Amino acid sequence: MTRAYEMTVFSNDKECTEAIPRTKSVKILVKPSQASARAGNIFVLTTATKLVEVAEFVRRANECHRLRALFIRSDVDPKLLPQMLDRAKLRVLRNTLVHAGPELPRRVMQAWQHGMQHELIALADRIGDRLLVVTCAFETLEAAFDDVAALRGIAVSERSRFEVSSEGSYIHWPAGDVHVDIDSLRYATNPDWRKRQDLLRLRDDKRFGAAIVRLRKKRGLKQTDIDGVSERQLRRIESGDSATVNALECVARSHGLSLKEYLNSIAQEIRRSPIGSEGAKIKPD
Repeated sequence: MTRAYEMTVFSNDKECTEAIPRTKSVKILVKPSQASARAGNIFVLTTATKLVEVAEFVRRANECHRLRALFIRSDVDPKLLPQMLDRAKLRVLRNTLVHAGPELPRRVMQAWQHGMQHELIALADRIGDRLLVVTCAFETLEAAFDDVAALRGIAVSERSRFEVSSEGSYIHWPAGDVHVDIDSLRYATNPDWRKRQDLLRLRDDKRFGAAIVRLRKKRGLKQTDIDGVSERQLRRIESGDSATVNALECVARSHGLSLKEYLNSIAQEIRRSPIGSEGAKIKPD
């Protein structure tokens, strides 16, 4: 379960002040100090030319493990950024983001404010045949386009033409109207995540199938009594395989229900059945 975070924000970048969330959980520093560098969840907004002004506070907050993000608006030629960091005697930190306006810091800070930093996207870029994504928690995910089912059909010429949604919930390719979120990328790149998700999906599918069995038996119907669905097909659905809308409509009609009424009945059955108990209650016809 996600939770909101208390945040401390210091900005000497007037153009991006609007990006700071204005809520009771956000403390805005007027002037940073050594004491404030130990505050919780610190975010700093500055420009490349003003890095010197915040350098000591950034170093101290980072040493105290309180620095969550350093946002640097590039107000000089980007090629000079290494020199600007050296001028401020700062090294590039894992949680440093260079940007051109308030959109990126706003997205990241709102994600942290709502405890969604691990689920939302900060930024993304195409590198050759791969997609590189950084979450609002600064986790880096990288996947080949061909390894993500939703991205395989995107032409090579269209792969760079995408946008991150304003809140960071997905990346959108207008060509083909393709949407990809963090879960899709983790599924493609993290074997442990994929295994957990497959197990959850399997459990849910089996609960769905078990509910279909219970409703059918309550109506006194056998597997051969469902018009439009073969006994073999129904057996697979009741075992947890996916079902088409057409097949479910046929099952619903055999129960004297509309599809909406039937799905509502299935939901009620699932709620009444404890997780893990479905297998023990099903007996063959």
